[in-house]
Amino acid sequence: MTSYHYRAERYEEAYPFIQEAFDKAQYCAGGNQYLLLNQYIELAEENDKWRDFKRGIEWAT
Repeated sequence: MTSYHYRAERYEEAYPFIQEAFDKAQYCAGGNQYLLLNQYIELAEENDKWRDFKRGIEWAT
């Protein structure tokens, strides 16, 4: 559902899905995390979720 809402630029509707994916992916390793993390950070910014934005940046480093 994240991609559907994201492509339609409905960032507020996409955010809960990406947040759940981010929370679950923090404890896994894999090649898809780069894309997930970038989308999480972008959606956090679009929705003025600065605490989550910062959390995503910290996890990336």
